[in-house]
Amino acid sequence: MSLLESVRANGVEPEEAAMLLSSDQETKDRANSLLETLTKQVGGDMSLAASALAQALLQLQQGSIEHQEKELSNEQRTAG
Repeated sequence: MSLLESVRANGVEPEEAAMLLSSDQETKDRANSLLETLTKQVGGDMSLAASALAQALLQLQQGSIEHQEKELSNEQRTAG
């Protein structure tokens, strides 16, 4: 199973997986560096690596949503 298949199997939506494939060279270089580090950390266990990436993406998205909600709340307080 490829890493992409593992990521998809661990809860990453197809749109998110496609986004990973259609990135610019700088993004690909950063991803390769991240994968190299992560692969070492998990001792080559690609399933664990995929799970960790999926969890990290989820946390990143939730953080982004929480940040947007916080900004909206702050705007409402200053407007009200």
